[in-house]
Amino acid sequence: MSAEPNFRCPVCRAAQPLQETCRRCRADLRLVLLAQRRLAYLQRALPLAREEDERKRLAAELHWLAPSADSKAT
Repeated sequence: MSAEPNFRCPVCRAAQPLQETCRRCRADLRLVLLAQRRLAYLQRALPLAREEDERKRLAAELHWLAPSADSKAT
């Protein structure tokens, strides 16, 4: 993650880099980080759809990150 304050805490709205804990209110932001990671995997998976091994690996990672969201991603 970059050091630029490009994220706002959903609890106190403090501008900061996305990290596990809000610098101001100490809110737990790990679920936000997980959602961002899932989105990054989805964006990487689209151009790799024809590369079978990579697609399967990314699909397994996505399932691990959000098992109930699988039907929405395809």
